[in-house]
Amino acid sequence: MNEETNRWAAKTEVYRNTLDFTDLLKIVACYYEMYSKAVNYVGPYISKQHGASMFIPPDREQLKAALGKERPQVSFRARSAFVDAALKFISVNKGKKALLHPTPSSHHSAQFPDGTFTITEVVNSDLRLRDDKGARKPVSRLWRIEFAGSEAPVFVEDLRLDPTKIKFIILRPKLGKLGTASTSRWEVLLYTKPHGYLIEHVDSDLNPRWSGIL
Repeated sequence: MNEETNRWAAKTEVYRNTLDFTDLLKIVACYYEMYSKAVNYVGPYISKQHGASMFIPPDREQLKAALGKERPQVSFRARSAFVDAALKFISVNKGKKALLHPTPSSHHSAQFPDGTFTITEVVNSDLRLRDDKGARKPVSRLWRIEFAGSEAPVFVEDLRLDPTKIKFIILRPKLGKLGTASTSRWEVLLYTKPHGYLIEHVDSDLNPRWSGIL
């Protein structure tokens, strides 16, 4: 990923008043499935064109068909943005660069373009948020983030970024000390640039083979 142009503006933990993030885990699993199906389709497609005089990128409908049926956990806008990003990646690289092979450490997030989330400040709330250590102390200001495909909102404490300037969000479980994604600790990457889908984004560079460093 190009760190200069695709750098997030803020990174912060998110909470709920419960440690149940099952709906978010399902969303991440659906994004992983979508990306994996694209990789499984694009790889053989590119291989078939080796030696051809001209590279022809796949048709949009072909790629959409390869992704399979739509899932309620992935909005139509996010799925379309993913298809656009994948086709652009293939066309620009003309088959000379492959999509990164997904693993649970490198790909365990969901991406939300503008229009697939809402951010509102919570006013006069006695909501007590929790983390894996128990109930958290009340904070001065609290924001609610609702994502398309989720069953309940998440909350951000003392947000230092103007929410009206947030145009793209990546939601993911945090990595534990052993490099595995947590089921109860989550964070968001907040972007002010209106990205559609960051096709080369990875969530961990623990293994440089998967992160694109090597």
